Amino acid sequence: MNFSTLQAIILDAKNKIDNNRINNITLINSRVLLFSFSSFRNEKLLVCLEHQHPFISFCKVEDSIPTITGGLSDVLRKELKEAIILDIDLLNNDRIVDIKLCKTNDFFEKEIKHLIFELIPFKSNLILTNEKYGIIYAAHYSSLENKHPIIKGMTYETITKNDSFKVEEEIIPLEQIKKEASDYIYVAKAKRLMERYEPLFKHMKVRSKSLKQKLKVLDKEYEDASSRLIYQEYGNTLLAFINEPELLENYIKDNNLDIDRNMPIGQVANQYFKKYKKAKRTLDINRQEYQKAIKEIEYYEITLSQTDYMDEDDLYELAKEIMPYKFNHSTLKKQSQSKYSYVIVDGAKIYFGKNMQQNNDISFKLAKKEYMYFHIKDYHGSHVVIFNEHPSKEMILTACEMSLILSNKTSGDIQYTLVKNIKKGPELGLALLKSYELITLHSIRQETYELLKRHH
Repeated sequence: MNFSTLQAIILDAKNKIDNNRINNITLINSRVLLFSFSSFRNEKLLVCLEHQHPFISFCKVEDSIPTITGGLSDVLRKELKEAIILDIDLLNNDRIVDIKLCKTNDFFEKEIKHLIFELIPFKSNLILTNEKYGIIYAAHYSSLENKHPIIKGMTYETITKNDSFKVEEEIIPLEQIKKEASDYIYVAKAKRLMERYEPLFKHMKVRSKSLKQKLKVLDKEYEDASSRLIYQEYGNTLLAFINEPELLENYIKDNNLDIDRNMPIGQVANQYFKKYKKAKRTLDINRQEYQKAIKEIEYYEITLSQTDYMDEDDLYELAKEIMPYKFNHSTLKKQSQSKYSYVIVDGAKIYFGKNMQQNNDISFKLAKKEYMYFHIKDYHGSHVVIFNEHPSKEMILTACEMSLILSNKTSGDIQYTLVKNIKKGPELGLALLKSYELITLHSIRQETYELLKRHH
């Protein structure tokens, strides 16, 4: 956003929201705010404090957006909600927006405050001051050693202007800016989810990475244990040569066997048999752990890919499933009722699960026995069910493609059968197929990706 365009936006704001009250302040994510006003309700004021591209603009918002609570959100709502806007201006002929407000405090006294947005790339900030510009609060503080110190109680001074900053640049049409701001809402909401569920995403990535390291350790353990299987041969041969001292001695030397000469050969052989059995047990346990780790890696990688199609409720359910100790009733509000996702093809709904509980519910609670069930073969993935007893070819193809997409695959085999031919497995969300047929796909249509992104 160049300076000339910013000037035009501020002039437009003066005409629209002077003497308006701030009705509400929504913190979409840690760097994006949305202001609504008492009289001017056609649009809302979006303020983005992203490091690379900070901007301010009016925009249209169709859906209600819940605010992030705590920290900055609580401060702004306490200090600015119901405040009257007295003036809007730019400071120092720079990209620093100063909104002058009047707020009635708890003692029914009117206080003048300044809400300042520094829309400087890589130095963006929000500062709240009193009438004389004494700093009350800042999104980002800096020490006295900084060229632009921001300290609570200190008088605010504008940042040193960049001499190369041009003020005569061409004004970008405001309608274009508004449209881009409206589109940015979706980006901001996605970033909000990334911030809010960062512990979940980090846990899945770290866990997947540690499991891959575990596979390397298990491979080394398997190799070592495999090399000890020869102990069975050592034991058998020692017993075979027990009455032939010369052959026994040659065998011990040829194979560099380290044995206790004071111990009977039969006892030595038994020691080798014990080592063999231990190695065999190690191999059995190793392969069980290996397969368990592989399945868990698949689960996390597929789940991470599926988060592209999840909204906040879906992520909350997933978080409870994977990290119940972190995401509980005290940290995030529970959704009021279960919600299941679907797309519509040829007038029919095709449902798909985004976590184990949803997979279980769709297949074993919602679906009728004559509906068609789909799942990628021999791999983790979503349960996909066509809620129609007479599915068209387009429905079936779309369901197969969805099964691949939701398993983070672009080709593969898909199992399909009637719901009456599946039964619950020993784990939540696991389906056991009594009978099925296969469809093999070598590619996925782009329109199916788009359909899935626009799911209900």
